[in-house]
Amino acid sequence: MTLSEEFQFVPDFVEIAGRRIHYAKAGSGPPIILLHGLGRSLFQWEEHFPELAKTNTVYAFDFPGFGQSEPLYRHEMSIFSATVFIEQFRRHFDIENPVLLGGSLGGLAALDYALEFSGNISKLILMGSAGLSKDIKFAYRLLTLPGVGELWKYLDYHGIEDAENWISRASAVPKIGKILGAIFEYALTPPEPARLKNTREENRGTFLKLFRHGFGLRGQKKAIRRDDKLHRIEVPTLVIWGELDPLFSVEQARRASTLFQDCKLYIFKNAGHWPARENPEEFNKVVKEFIAS
Repeated sequence: MTLSEEFQFVPDFVEIAGRRIHYAKAGSGPPIILLHGLGRSLFQWEEHFPELAKTNTVYAFDFPGFGQSEPLYRHEMSIFSATVFIEQFRRHFDIENPVLLGGSLGGLAALDYALEFSGNISKLILMGSAGLSKDIKFAYRLLTLPGVGELWKYLDYHGIEDAENWISRASAVPKIGKILGAIFEYALTPPEPARLKNTREENRGTFLKLFRHGFGLRGQKKAIRRDDKLHRIEVPTLVIWGELDPLFSVEQARRASTLFQDCKLYIFKNAGHWPARENPEEFNKVVKEFIAS
């Protein structure tokens, strides 16, 4: 029986710095920590655990304020709180020199961690990361407007990729779905499984608050931009991007990859903002080869 056949993804809870945190761990070997995107949970990585756990000790968690972890405090509504928590998590499990892999918001958190605690990680992997440029598709900037973001929240959407769900539901109204589909540049595909969000009631507002912290009508704010600091990162870095990313253009990845000291770039053809979901086998292969290199 192979690991994939016998593997069961069963997250657990642990108390870290006085807060109950939802996490998962599996495998053995060099450690890797997986960081989910804005409005999502550790379940974004569920299908990757069996393969990565064949060669590595794999960790994932719900950031405070997301998934089933306990909420953020009011003063923690910034990306810095995510960076601090990564270090708290690493210390709690005594994880030495992990590979840090983050997607979207998780990519920005990983990037910040590499800037603040570079001596604590061995490699850095960023997928569709925020913070590499001012640019973000205009349609998503509208969520920062009073009322628009609240409507999004009222309709029970928790993350950026829920644009698909909104468009699909709006398609029941003549012309509206077509218009939204054109604005957001999304195909009307089935929504993601609810478990990817798996959000506690107390965490429902975290997405919008953090989104407005980092984004505005002019794009990504200085508060989350790190493109002027990438040259400081010394650890080997892999930048992964979807060729058709509807949030952050692939040109951001191409430019950013030239600014790191030691960086490889891998672009997934015909993929969007989360290529790990769209091309899981290719994603696992690329990540494992980079870790082993």
